[in-house]
Amino acid sequence: MSAISALNSLIQLIESKYTQESNDNERKGAAQSSAALTFKWKDIDKTADRSVLKGLQKYRVLNPDDIRDREKDPNMEDILAKYQSLVNKSDGKNGNKYKLIVLVRHGEGVHNWAKWELFGPEEWKNNQSTDLKWKDPHLTKTGVEQVKKILPKLQCLKHHLNLIVSSPLNRALETATLAFLPLVEIEKEEEEEDDVVIKHKYSIPVYVLEYTRERINHHACDSRNDFDEIKNEWKEYDFEYQGFDTNKDMLWTDKEDENREFLWMRSGKMMQFIFEKDANVVIYSGHCDFIMSLMELILDMPFYKPRNAAFFPLILTTV
Repeated sequence: MSAISALNSLIQLIESKYTQESNDNERKGAAQSSAALTFKWKDIDKTADRSVLKGLQKYRVLNPDDIRDREKDPNMEDILAKYQSLVNKSDGKNGNKYKLIVLVRHGEGVHNWAKWELFGPEEWKNNQSTDLKWKDPHLTKTGVEQVKKILPKLQCLKHHLNLIVSSPLNRALETATLAFLPLVEIEKEEEEEDDVVIKHKYSIPVYVLEYTRERINHHACDSRNDFDEIKNEWKEYDFEYQGFDTNKDMLWTDKEDENREFLWMRSGKMMQFIFEKDANVVIYSGHCDFIMSLMELILDMPFYKPRNAAFFPLILTTV
């Protein structure tokens, strides 16, 4: 059996365990299943060269118990206090860098809704997912409401944030603008740059990095729009773009999936980017498989499939 066939077989088995839930008769979406998925990627892709991963494991999480429960939102205030206490006690004596990095998965996207509620996972996988009408989808109304609920939970970071990093896909950028960018938005008159009115200015750098996007599977939802389209759609936001070598998305194909080694390397590149910055408290807005790749990359991390609109505050050090 090929690696892709094995992947599809296991994903089919996993997806069959999902059930649709309700919360006070409000639709949450079946992708919010309460079953914690604890499978290991090595069980899915046995062909992946684990030595690549080992060479990238340069970081360790110091608060794994705070994020071990998949269904429970972490207490951000407590974790921030832990981080500040650690930094104060260390005073840079051990030479290690400590950072507080919050990983945020996007809210329910149109593709999540289509897969779980419109078609079902079998029809989605077999006949629908490669249709380009699902390319770079936006959040659903449910997804918007999900990520809005994150904002008050991260309020304590308002005066501590130093850096924001996001995937360039619409669902991640929308999540960022609703879940935490309001914390660092500058209230000032609109500015015009190159005939474009910038309505949303921020007190810290906000980077949109090509290599932090979702694992590039054959599903159309994992392809991105042209770089020109992305910049035009988000032209009112003060974003800095990096890593876009081509206007067209030359990485996506409907024929095969990105191998795990390349995904690990992209995850390692983001971690290196963050640790090289003079930034102590950072938020990443992104995706399920990319976050799971980071879970593998970071030593002592719990490992499971994150639900939509989940966030993970990690106190990290280098090893």
